[in-house]
Amino acid sequence: MKLSKIVRMCSDDSGGIKKAGIQNATFTDTAHCMTVITAEQMQLKVQSTLARLLILETSRKYVDKDKLNFFQANHRKYQKFINGFVGHICLQGVEVYCDNLAQRFLQERNDMRDELTKKDVLVDNRTNDMCVWLWVSYSEFLKYALRVEAITQAQLEQYIDEARGIFQSIMEQQAARVANLDETSQFFKGLQILLETKEAFIGKLQARNISYAAANSQKAIGFLKKGFVYLKNGVALQEVISYYRRIGKDFYADEAVLRKALADNGCIQQKSENSYIHRLHINHETYQCIKFEETKFYELLNGGKKNGRENDFEVPSNWAMHQNADSLLGRRD
Repeated sequence: MKLSKIVRMCSDDSGGIKKAGIQNATFTDTAHCMTVITAEQMQLKVQSTLARLLILETSRKYVDKDKLNFFQANHRKYQKFINGFVGHICLQGVEVYCDNLAQRFLQERNDMRDELTKKDVLVDNRTNDMCVWLWVSYSEFLKYALRVEAITQAQLEQYIDEARGIFQSIMEQQAARVANLDETSQFFKGLQILLETKEAFIGKLQARNISYAAANSQKAIGFLKKGFVYLKNGVALQEVISYYRRIGKDFYADEAVLRKALADNGCIQQKSENSYIHRLHINHETYQCIKFEETKFYELLNGGKKNGRENDFEVPSNWAMHQNADSLLGRRD
């Protein structure tokens, strides 16, 4: 809880201070700084909080002892260099320096993310912005080092290339962490397993005058009708939540929030201008549902891959068994 509050207070200007429950009137502006936290584990269960936090995983084997010893032996030189850098900023004026950083940020905001998008890696806006701010700030730091002849032009180009690669790698790793907490992805991953293990099923509708008929309609989590899939409002989500609870995993999702996320991404069909709830009359019962195009539904079920319709959706027979075993044992993909 404390970590979540710190992240939301110090991460951006999206109202995180109020959401963190901080009522102190002295908070008027978000600080333009970086907050560093060390911990053995970072356990955050809220996607939007994790997206605001860059996690750098390290261990003893990644520590370059020679470089560490060098900096410890020459710490006064490094201190003098940093003092000079701060003085360089003050000579320009902090406001002018920050304005220049902001201009560079806007110009380069999507450059690194676009390169990852080509690799089908989707990066959260907040993760992207943090990495770009760090990248822009660090490159300005290197330019100062060149100006005072602490490094050569060749070294500048080398360090810039290395830094860009590092920030892209951080961005990619963070994107994977955030995706693991994405409610929509988690929902469809759980739903996929339930359907494959036959713990849940989608009934096929047959037209009957002004209504429809389907076998075991009360037990079905949804229905297939004329190229569309209808999931029962509340029922499908509760089945997925129950599944995760059985295997000892936490899955927190709100029906309205999940429906909004699906709507915002164009995954479900509108009933009217203000509603995504469709009503089906089946076997003398009325069900509230959300409506997907069949191909889109099975694409989501397959993790975003376009594998076609239900009949094309085939996996090895023991896939679900392995997934359940991995979940129970705490193994990751």
